[in-house]
Amino acid sequence: MHMNMKKLKKIAKFGLKYAQGQWRVPISEKTRWNIAVPVQVYWMVTRRCNFECQFCDVIRHPDNVREELTPEEAVRFVHQMADMGIYKLGISGGEPLLRKKHILAAIRTANEHGIWTGLGTNASLLDEENVVELAEAGVNHLSISLDGMEETQVYLRRNPKAWSGVVNALRLVKEKTGGRMFAKLNYVLNNQNIDEILPVVNFAGENGVSIVFVPYNTYNQGFIRTMTQVEIAEKDNLWVSAENQSKYEAIIDNLIWIKKKSPTAILNTVGHLRQVKTFFTNPKSNSSNACGSAYRNMHIDPLGNVIPCWTFTQSMGNVKTQTLKEIWYSQEYNKIRKAMLKCNLLCMGGCRMYPSIKDLVFDGTRMVRAKVFG
Repeated sequence: MHMNMKKLKKIAKFGLKYAQGQWRVPISEKTRWNIAVPVQVYWMVTRRCNFECQFCDVIRHPDNVREELTPEEAVRFVHQMADMGIYKLGISGGEPLLRKKHILAAIRTANEHGIWTGLGTNASLLDEENVVELAEAGVNHLSISLDGMEETQVYLRRNPKAWSGVVNALRLVKEKTGGRMFAKLNYVLNNQNIDEILPVVNFAGENGVSIVFVPYNTYNQGFIRTMTQVEIAEKDNLWVSAENQSKYEAIIDNLIWIKKKSPTAILNTVGHLRQVKTFFTNPKSNSSNACGSAYRNMHIDPLGNVIPCWTFTQSMGNVKTQTLKEIWYSQEYNKIRKAMLKCNLLCMGGCRMYPSIKDLVFDGTRMVRAKVFG
C-alpha cells in the first residue's frame, strides 16, 4: 500500500467536501444569491522566478518584494480558511520555493486543519531536502511544469535545468516521500510543442503521474477578440497556426480517447478537452459558458490582494487588513461575482475544467484506488 490511512482520510474528506460544495455553486449562479463557500484559495506567493518561460506573463509585472505577505500573515489567512470550511489551498508563483519559509508556514498550518494543499513549481529547486521537507510539512501534491521532451522543454522554459529538474523531482517524490505526496504534470499547449504532446503523455505514464493540459494564453485580449487565427499566429509564434490546426485537433482527439480509456492518466474533463480543441481557431466560442470562478475560488496575490481570478484582477480587499470572510461576503464581491457570470474575457484555464459530481465519483474513485493500491 502506497499511502497511509491519514492521507487516505484526507483524500476522502476532500472528495466529500468537493461534492458538497458542487451543488451550492449552480444554485448561486442561477439565483445570484451567494450561498457558496469557496472551494479553494489560490495563493500566488511571489512573482519572482528563476526561469523566464516564453509563455509566462507573471514575471513581467514585478511587485515590491518587501510588501509581499509575511509568513505570519499567510498563517493567519490559512486559519481563516479553516474557519470558513475551505478545504483546498493552491500555492503558486513565480516560483514559490523562492519563498520557502513563507510557504512552509502556510502548508504546516493547512495540514493541521486537514486542508488539501497543492504546490505549483518548475521543479528546479526540488532537491532531496526540499522534497522531504515539503512532504513532512503536509503538501499533498506537486504540480510540476512540463511542456515537452528535453529539447523543447529547455527551449520554452529558457533554463538548462528545465528538463533535469522535472526528471529528478519525479524520482525523489517516488523514492523519498513514502506515498505522503504525489506529483502531476502541467502542460501548456502551444504551437511549439504539438508534436511533444503524446510523447509527454507516455512519459507521464512511465513515471506513474497524471497530466493536465491548458492552452497557451497570449494575455492580449485585443489579439484574440479582433484577429483571426492566422493573424494572431503571425504576431505570436506560440499561438497554434492554421497550418498546424488539423494535426493539433487530431492529437486532442487522441487525448480524449486516452481520457475515456484511462481517466486518471489525464485530469482534464472530456468537455474541457473538447473546448481546448477549438480554442485556437475561435476562442470566442468558449466565452458563452458562464464563469463560476468567483463562486468557487478566492485568489490572493503576493501583496495580499484578493481578486476574483487571475484575468479579472480588480482587488476585492486585502488579507493584511480584512478577514477572508469579510471579503467573500462583501457587497463589492457580490456585485463583481454577478458581473463575472457574463464575463467575456477569453480564457480556457484550469478553472474551466471542474469535474461534474459524476466525474468526481467515477474518475475520483479510480484515482484513489490507483494511488492507494498501485
